[in-house]
Amino acid sequence: MPARLIWRIGDVIFRLNYDLSKLNLQIDNTYNHLVRDLKVNRKWLEKVVIFRRYIPQIDLIPDTATWGAFEKGTRRKAQALLHSK
Repeated sequence: MPARLIWRIGDVIFRLNYDLSKLNLQIDNTYNHLVRDLKVNRKWLEKVVIFRRYIPQIDLIPDTATWGAFEKGTRRKAQALLHSK
């Protein structure tokens, strides 16, 4: 799976939280709702958000990068990618 696709998923979650906060709204247990509704593993979803948090712009991710390269040690690898640019 392309790493840029995973980044986009994380970005949607970021934008959702940001847009809700601008409206002074909050969803309790956002992760629980997303895990249930998207039918994904919670740990996977947390890694997606971590990846997005540490990579502020999608163009920092090489076009050929796969999610498998970042799935283990997500934060460390995202930080390394960020600092290599």
